[in-house]
Amino acid sequence: GIPNELVLVDPDGHVNANGEFLCEWLKDRPNKKYIFASISKAALDIKRAIQLCGQAPDGGAFRNVVGWLNIGGTNRGSYLVNEMNDYWAFRWRAKYFFWREGYTYDSFLSVRVNPQAPYHAHVKLPRRMKVVNVIATPIRRHLTARAEEVYTVLSKHGPNDGLTILGDSFMPGAINISLWGNDHYFAFPAKREILLRTALTEFMETAPF
Repeated sequence: GIPNELVLVDPDGHVNANGEFLCEWLKDRPNKKYIFASISKAALDIKRAIQLCGQAPDGGAFRNVVGWLNIGGTNRGSYLVNEMNDYWAFRWRAKYFFWREGYTYDSFLSVRVNPQAPYHAHVKLPRRMKVVNVIATPIRRHLTARAEEVYTVLSKHGPNDGLTILGDSFMPGAINISLWGNDHYFAFPAKREILLRTALTEFMETAPF
């Protein structure tokens, strides 16, 4: 029963471009308050937007964003992209696939782990914005078929959820929740429902509406 709106960022968009889009989206809606909800790569888009237009003392364009529920976010990128780009056979296979499907390879690279990229750094969250950051925390027996192969590939970088490293999933300044028994794709509907209800209750009880 909560009014909601789908923000149509480009799923193939570069993190910088999507961050700019979100800034403009918020600037066009200065009189409403929002709770953002995101999954996976969208975390980088929102994080980049905060860096671009949410760092002013009053929150800038994010002054009316009172909450952010970030589920399984690739908060600092994914080493899977690095692994694919660093090995020539995988790189050219990926480039061919992206060309055939009309996707942009540079946008794909914007999700890699790159310490020089601005969106790799931890972001200072706007003062009024409460963030609930949900980290999928599996061991091998919890993995779905979709995550299992990537989990193995990324294991050399550390514990991971099947797409991103658990250490990179932590977000300073947020309420960080480890959801044990789920990989990156959160395949268990009952747990998803409990998670959403709990997070929304937290926001509704404490957000400055």
